Amino acid sequence: MASEQGERTEAATPRRRQEARAKGQVARSPELVSALLILGTFGALALGGAAMGQGLMAGMTSGLRLGGRADLHPEAVRGMFLSAAWWFARAALPLLAVGAAAGVLANVVQVGFQVTTEALTPNWARFNPLNGLKGILSSRGAVELGKALIKLSIVGAVTYKTLAPEWSRFPELAQAGPWQVVAWQGSLVIRLGLRVGGVYCLLAVADYLYQRWRFERGLRMTKAEVAEEAKQQEGSPQIRARVRSLQRDRAMRRMMEAVPKATVVVVNPVHVAVALRYDPAAMRAPRVVAKGKRLVAQRIVAAARAAGVPVVQDIPLARALAKAVEVGAEIPSAFYRAVAQILAYVFARDPHRAAAAR
Repeated sequence: MASEQGERTEAATPRRRQEARAKGQVARSPELVSALLILGTFGALALGGAAMGQGLMAGMTSGLRLGGRADLHPEAVRGMFLSAAWWFARAALPLLAVGAAAGVLANVVQVGFQVTTEALTPNWARFNPLNGLKGILSSRGAVELGKALIKLSIVGAVTYKTLAPEWSRFPELAQAGPWQVVAWQGSLVIRLGLRVGGVYCLLAVADYLYQRWRFERGLRMTKAEVAEEAKQQEGSPQIRARVRSLQRDRAMRRMMEAVPKATVVVVNPVHVAVALRYDPAAMRAPRVVAKGKRLVAQRIVAAARAAGVPVVQDIPLARALAKAVEVGAEIPSAFYRAVAQILAYVFARDPHRAAAAR
């Protein structure tokens, strides 16, 4: 029994998941970030590489023209560097923007919008070499090593398949112009990058499924933890019972305080008591202000007699009102005739009460 309590066999509760998410513990694959980054960068190069290259060449040409001037001085050199930096920034900005967008998209796809400062909190255990060695020698380290070898093998195979057909073109490139060589190299690099990115996407999907499984397994709870969390959320049975007892006491106190203000108390004759109050100026119909059975009924009758409230015996009506009407509610129309007869009887015996009710 003790071993069953200690085994993590229960799925994580919503509270456990929320706490883990607040700490930045989520199912996340770094491979997906790398895959989208590679695809986004080389996709941007495929679409706008020519324009970027022209921008860089324009910047280089402008710099070379300025460099040929004989009247160079510190301000001119500074202007050359600023101009070159500007041209380079214009060419590189699309790549940087695509890379940043790919990184954000990869994280949003996996974990949604999540901001936490838990990772920034200093954790000196990370600087312990023994902990690092344990991580390397653990099963997780073995899995990561296996993943790295698989990635290296697959990426190497894709690289070979992409470059092998191009080897026969090397002799032709010796007689080609510089721009033809640059164009061939650019096309080959983009094609290789897109293929590697596609393979990385497949690896990222498999790695995300593994990370998801590992994350869910790490969040599992023992039966004792689930019971303890439920107890913390709902409170112990003793506390709940105490709260209910206090609530009943308050309700009973309010109900007994309303009995002296009642117009009449209908009884059966000992087991059931229902106190009714009727104020024609403020109520559409008589209202039940107190009701109870046995000891509570006896307390209601005693409080009514002490306050001079009439007590009338009507067994069917008392039972029906106690069963159908809650405290504080108006009586249904089905009881109007019977209650009206009792009120008429009370008002006939007590003209002062009848005058107060008008």
